[in-house]
Amino acid sequence: MPQSANSIISSTSNDLLRTPAKHIIIKIRDTGYLSFINWVSAHDEHRGFVHIANFHHPEHGSCDAYVKLYETDVGKSLANEITAYLCAHALSITQPKHAFIANIPLDRIKNPPGWIKRLSKTHKTYPAFCTTRLDGHSAALRLPFESDLKHIVDDVAKWPELERAVTLDENLASTDRHLNNLIRLAPKKYALIDGGRLANDEDGCWTISTLNALNLYRNRLSERVWDHKPKQQCIDKMIDSASTHSVLLEQVAEELRYWWSQLLTPEDSVQFDKFLNDRTSNLGLLVRKRYGMLV
Repeated sequence: MPQSANSIISSTSNDLLRTPAKHIIIKIRDTGYLSFINWVSAHDEHRGFVHIANFHHPEHGSCDAYVKLYETDVGKSLANEITAYLCAHALSITQPKHAFIANIPLDRIKNPPGWIKRLSKTHKTYPAFCTTRLDGHSAALRLPFESDLKHIVDDVAKWPELERAVTLDENLASTDRHLNNLIRLAPKKYALIDGGRLANDEDGCWTISTLNALNLYRNRLSERVWDHKPKQQCIDKMIDSASTHSVLLEQVAEELRYWWSQLLTPEDSVQFDKFLNDRTSNLGLLVRKRYGMLV
């Protein structure tokens, strides 16, 4: 049985269905899951089990969405995804237009992995983080040659939102922004996906012991595009962006705390809230520290 799944499944059948009005992320019942389309290729490097399905969204009607299922650390993984999505929304960084939590009817999933087969014997549904489908391709999808990858990296470097995306990842301690967690919409135009790993440089979810507000966690986007050596004008843009986070993220603070209260233990919720608040307050310092600008 996946870790914490019992309590998450129980809550998604009750409290999470009654999300407050005007929330950006809503809850969709299992009856809103219309049809399985296909699994996302394992070559995309996504940590969770991701498939595409068609849903009936109560506000937007029929839509195709990426459905991300987590075998372990269900509550924290969903909380991470929601946190990353809401913060990007507040900062107006391009990402899928809509996100929602859905109860997925397990008997509708085709060719499920073993853990889902086992789970379906005792549970009819399972919670997943879903985002509406974007027209585009993962930035580094199945690129066979290093020369091709360099071309993509050079293109990402010209993306006007790059500095704001790197600053967001610094704020959230997002450690898994490899190039397949960008969707290429057009030349020099990308969208963020996947916020499932925060505040842990290893392959797993954060714990209270890994929450260190002044730590420089791995920032893979900065690492891959700039080798942590951006031009001064890029650093200046990041520092300017960092100065806006406290005000802008306050727009989603109430909704974030609602979801954390639903998905995390009370202690984890308090500590995660403090961790992100402290990182936001010190974000300019973290950017300067990242690029060796502290005297």
